[in-house]
Amino acid sequence: MVLKKAKLAILLVCLFLLLVFPLSASATVWGGGKNGSGYTDYWVSPSVSEYGYSSVFSAAVTRWEGVSSEVVFDKVNTAISTADRYYVGTAAGDVTGRIYPYDSSGNVVGTWQYWTRVHAWLYHNNMYQANFSYTNKVATATHEIGHTLKLAHPQSNLDLNNIMEQGKKNYSTLSWYDKSSLRSKWGN
Repeated sequence: MVLKKAKLAILLVCLFLLLVFPLSASATVWGGGKNGSGYTDYWVSPSVSEYGYSSVFSAAVTRWEGVSSEVVFDKVNTAISTADRYYVGTAAGDVTGRIYPYDSSGNVVGTWQYWTRVHAWLYHNNMYQANFSYTNKVATATHEIGHTLKLAHPQSNLDLNNIMEQGKKNYSTLSWYDKSSLRSKWGN
């Protein structure tokens, strides 16, 4: 009788834990589409090389390539109206990166709306102040490019190595969650 009660108690605890802490998190993506869907033309501002971030953005783009056959990056030589744009500059506060989505009229729009292009910024002064290593910079660029692909911050912290988590990271690889979120938005 004691053994049956113990088994029942264990079963109830397991069911409770599964309800409170599900084994897989749902993908966290922004609604709406973007020009070209997952096919991304991108232009790199001269500011990227001026601040010494060329290899940072290059590595960040590489992290997302091959995760989904529907997500393809094509670097263009001019800032055409539909190309995403990558910049490095300075900003007040402690923010190290940010995106600005635009519609076809050149207006900044919300994350849930349709985007024609996105400007992804890294802020060198704040990274310098926070003693960012090369890996920290690549992680931030990878995170911001994830946003340009309509990925949001996760709603839960089930996997602490998500590139789409906010904050300084000592890793720059994508987690299972990052990859499944991208595939959820754009397909395999």
